[in-house]
Amino acid sequence: MGALILGVVALVNFLASGGDDGGGDRESTAADASPAASSACPDRIASLIDVGEGKALSLAETYRTAEMRITVCRPTASADDDSGSRSPTCVIEFDDGGEPVVTSAQWGIGAYDCGDSHFGLFAVTISNDLVTVYENGVKTDEQALLT
Repeated sequence: MGALILGVVALVNFLASGGDDGGGDRESTAADASPAASSACPDRIASLIDVGEGKALSLAETYRTAEMRITVCRPTASADDDSGSRSPTCVIEFDDGGEPVVTSAQWGIGAYDCGDSHFGLFAVTISNDLVTVYENGVKTDEQALLT
């Protein structure tokens, strides 16, 4: 129930800010979560994200837990399109070799939400050095970010 309340508060704050995700890259507390703004999205991740022919992805953030790697990439804008205004995409890779999860990512108040933690099949929220995992809208796990 507490996660639901926090999610609603984050959504209200996000909407109150005009829906602005803060733009740009943010520094994460995880050791490997501070890629340079001009870094390209890794090929293995970019191949899973459909952004259209000839469009590029830049690396926004990476996170690591003992069981998964979470990579957030965003489309890079060119002079003749607006793909840079599209939401970032989150790819969750599992160390046990499970199928990667590709979902939309939203930057809220101090947290990334990958997927829909209230109604989605699988989602994660990354906040305060912690990854919270949701399956079918129910919180099922919490994992510490590796530093």
